[in-house]
Amino acid sequence: MREEKDPMNGVYRKAATIIVILLLVSCFARLAPKVAHFVNLEAKESESGTMVILTTSEPVQYKDTKLENPPCILISFPDKKVF
Repeated sequence: MREEKDPMNGVYRKAATIIVILLLVSCFARLAPKVAHFVNLEAKESESGTMVILTTSEPVQYKDTKLENPPCILISFPDKKVF
C-alpha cells in the first residue's frame, strides 16, 4: 500500500515558515540602528539658491559637506505656455 500525503501538511509547513520569517525580521528590525524620523521638511528660497531644512525628532549624526561648485538645475518656462 502506498501512503497518501496529507494536503494540509504543506499548508502548515508554509504557515510555520512564514511565522518564523516574520519573527526573524522583527528581531532584525530591533537590532538595526535607529533611523531619522522626518518631522518637518521646509524649503527657503533666496536669490542665490534654495535651502532645504530637515528637522528630526531624534539627534542624528551627520557629516557637513560643502561643495565649491554645487550642481544646479535650471528650469525655465516660456511665458506663453504657462497657464
